[in-house]
Amino acid sequence: MDFAFLCKVNQFITGRLALGKNAFNLYELNWFGTRGVQFIGSGGSTESVLSYNYVDSSYVQMLFTYGIIPVLALILIYVLVSRDEFKKGRYLYVAILSLITVNCMIEAFWFVPSYNIFMFILFTRNTVDVNSSTTVGEPALS
Repeated sequence: MDFAFLCKVNQFITGRLALGKNAFNLYELNWFGTRGVQFIGSGGSTESVLSYNYVDSSYVQMLFTYGIIPVLALILIYVLVSRDEFKKGRYLYVAILSLITVNCMIEAFWFVPSYNIFMFILFTRNTVDVNSSTTVGEPALS
């Protein structure tokens, strides 16, 4: 890619690409995470931090914190669940998962339950039978 184009993109997204590249230069990427990785940010403060290196991308943060294998496993789960939900015609659910994956490119909250409550839905089973008004396992009224 053109270096000038990447510089413009980096400026547009307030230096996020440079901070991500800095993380790859500073830390080693491992299969199951790297000990001692610290992403230092302002913490909501308006004062500048000398060693600011906070990476906003959930994907990049998780690659260093948890490692390649867990991140790939989580991405695979998202893809498989999204595909299955799409086949079932649950397009709103697929849209929500898609928005989360796009948002996680610029926010570091993918694995934070207080920000991503939809993460839990990935591991649930729908217990409502679409063809009837009763819940699966619940006896139908006669």
